[in-house]
Amino acid sequence: MLSLFVLSAVAFLFFVSGGRTGSTLVVPPWTHTFGLHRVTEKQLRFMSGFKTGSLDARAVFCTSLKSSCNAENNYKEDDIAIFGINRYDNTIIYNAGKGRAKVFGKGNNVVEFSGPEDLTGDDEGNIFVADTGNNRIVHLRMVEGDLVFVKELKLFDDLALDSPRGIDFSGGLLFIADTGNDRIVVSHPGGKTESILRPEAGGASLDSPVSVSVTSDSDEWVYYTDCFVAVVDSSGHRLWKVGRDTGHTRVIRYSDVFGRNGAFNDLDMDYYSNVYVTDRSSCCIHKFDRNLNHIITLGSGRQGGVDFDEAMDISINRRFGQVVVLEKRGLRYFWVGTDLLDLDASGLFYEPNEGKCRVDVSFLITEHSVVDIFLEDMNGDGRLYFARDLLLPGGRFNKRIEVKGVVPGTIENCRPRLVAVAKPTYSSIDYIAVTKKSPSLTPTIR
Repeated sequence: MLSLFVLSAVAFLFFVSGGRTGSTLVVPPWTHTFGLHRVTEKQLRFMSGFKTGSLDARAVFCTSLKSSCNAENNYKEDDIAIFGINRYDNTIIYNAGKGRAKVFGKGNNVVEFSGPEDLTGDDEGNIFVADTGNNRIVHLRMVEGDLVFVKELKLFDDLALDSPRGIDFSGGLLFIADTGNDRIVVSHPGGKTESILRPEAGGASLDSPVSVSVTSDSDEWVYYTDCFVAVVDSSGHRLWKVGRDTGHTRVIRYSDVFGRNGAFNDLDMDYYSNVYVTDRSSCCIHKFDRNLNHIITLGSGRQGGVDFDEAMDISINRRFGQVVVLEKRGLRYFWVGTDLLDLDASGLFYEPNEGKCRVDVSFLITEHSVVDIFLEDMNGDGRLYFARDLLLPGGRFNKRIEVKGVVPGTIENCRPRLVAVAKPTYSSIDYIAVTKKSPSLTPTIR
């Protein structure tokens, strides 16, 4: 059965947390979480009144419920509902307010799940579960704080599912990873089939898809209009991008990017259609841009300042950049942040007679960010800006940049250093801003 966990700021009072860690994924400030951002198996059992058994976390979905944003329950607009699957006892766990959790599923003859693998939903409180062992999709709904059964979907027109393992809801449509049939079924929530996706690229065809994430131009919180379906298949060996309008398809293989150890598992996308994929065996999360170019891997001591205990699944509330990472025995709560890595500056060149100065700059930015680039002296004074509020997508920046109209005497008598400041375009930019500085530079003056 399903585990659903709705998490409010009050529930965070039961969490254990340290201070801010990481930059690409950032622990929110104390004022947002009361300094607490992590729930463990023991804490979850306590919150449910010990009505749930051990935690065998499988999948997670988060959203902002419209029904929660009212004065009566004092929820803030950026509070999120978090839904997750606990495979240990096949139950549904969801928040009942004031740090309590309800359990749905035990002794319920209406809904008996068998090995559910994934779930999705919307901000109206609709939840759709890929009930893998029963070859069906189950539609649930939050009604006045309680989770209730709506209906089951076994046939989509004349199509029957075979072990569906992944599901996403986008643009008013369900996208179902119909694993046993090697296809993606696109359907209306009532069961009417919209289309069937069986992508091919470079001689490869879809093979046992296990996870799916989608962007649609009718979605409220999506930046790019080149909407697509991201899919993991072939036992986690491949990651696909399937263009919905253009038909453009790209596929990458895990071994080509990361070697033999590990596999792609579950995925989600943020507001800028960056693709985040969990890698359970390596305890990592891989982040790609919307063209499937690898940006950064987080976890297991890599760059990023955060580690995971067998990262099972990830869900992103695209509106506010809120991220929930499901671990084997608990969950973590982050904001989408940014990091600026591998800053390198060279070739500082100054022409005082022409009032021109240029420098070669290279760095990696891990999220869409607004970037300032400038020179400062070793005391942090005398700033000379090459760029202000430069909007950059995630990825590698490597460019020669120039500024004109430099006042004589600005850098002749000092050894300046280059500074780059990056702020993500959503979440709390002042809290998440990242500053990196180069070693001092010796200018060439002509």
